[in-house]
Amino acid sequence: MTVSEAPAKSKKRVASVSSSVEPAKAPTEKKPRGRAASRPFPHSPFEEAFTLAEAIQVFAGSNAVRRLTLFDHLKRAPESGPGRQWVTTAARYGLIKGNAASEQLQLTPEGDLATSKDVSPREQTRARIKLAIDTIEIFKSLYDKFAGQKLPSPALLEDAAGDLGSGPVKLLAHWVMG
Repeated sequence: MTVSEAPAKSKKRVASVSSSVEPAKAPTEKKPRGRAASRPFPHSPFEEAFTLAEAIQVFAGSNAVRRLTLFDHLKRAPESGPGRQWVTTAARYGLIKGNAASEQLQLTPEGDLATSKDVSPREQTRARIKLAIDTIEIFKSLYDKFAGQKLPSPALLEDAAGDLGSGPVKLLAHWVMG
């Protein structure tokens, strides 16, 4: 076999390092994320938060209960996002004392009245209205503005809430109308 008859060796392509690697970008400064904008009302409807207060009433009455024990009894995850939100919302309505990181949760005196079977239905309703409407400034203002009238549309409620100085309020009607 002569040199000309020898099989041709395949030439391997070698990519240049400089062409396959992008130039390093200058490190960008990350902006601190901060906290989400706070709403002038709780993140969930009163009825949803009320179920936690009822569970505390059934499980412990007006006594304090360990948060982890209560959630274990309810078969819910205490450290999950929804579990923490449930506690936060109930506290924001004034139904319970404590927060998502508290060792113990307890009904407030108003929360106890609203959930207790030992008081009259009239007192229960009065306590529930106080917690759901009177203690939340924007709900109280809307109630005062529209009391005695037909319930307005969700869009009108959102506009009225914005006019009350809280800026644009989205999803407000969900909490008011349930």
